[in-house]
Amino acid sequence: MVFHDLCMDALKRGAMLNDILRLEVREKIARMRYLSEGDLESIDALEPEMKQQVNKLLPEGSIGDVA
Repeated sequence: MVFHDLCMDALKRGAMLNDILRLEVREKIARMRYLSEGDLESIDALEPEMKQQVNKLLPEGSIGDVA
């Protein structure tokens, strides 16, 4: 749900949907369904990468980072 919330906020601030759909982190999120229970910590480690990639999509002059 974190990625969804980040993207919804970015869209409200002017990010383009096509740019969000091309984010590399989306593929990593999709592959997480194959993780074993021992690797669940890697999900939390992905959150900063999600924020960084989504923040890069914000147009110039947008106030602050998403979430």
